[in-house]
Amino acid sequence: MPTLTNTAIMASAGSGKTFALNSRLIALLAHDVAPERIVALTFTKAAAGEIFDKLVARLAGAALDPERRSTENLALQRAGAAARPADAYAAMLRNLVNGMRIRRELDNPTRPVADLNRYERRFRSQQGEDGILQ
Repeated sequence: MPTLTNTAIMASAGSGKTFALNSRLIALLAHDVAPERIVALTFTKAAAGEIFDKLVARLAGAALDPERRSTENLALQRAGAAARPADAYAAMLRNLVNGMRIRRELDNPTRPVADLNRYERRFRSQQGEDGILQ
């Protein structure tokens, strides 16, 4: 695995920070870094939610759509990782969602995890009974 150094992204609105950060996060997940070992900082809960939503959308898109997977694989190759098949993106998404659910439950056991359940239901609706993406 190539060495991945810490990175700070500082830029004005609309410059692609979220896209760059999510590309980095996908590369880390592709290098088998556990989601709970990754730290991404932002100033607002809204920005954190946007980062998470777009990360989930990119992983789900790569798992379901060959064109989007091709785009993500090119980005992975630029980051020094091998191209991944659909099921690898699906596994990254599952690991991310499962890790977030555990973290939230530890933070506050009474806090609902409805948003994560929504992502999981949307993702599972795209899978067949055997767990393979349709």
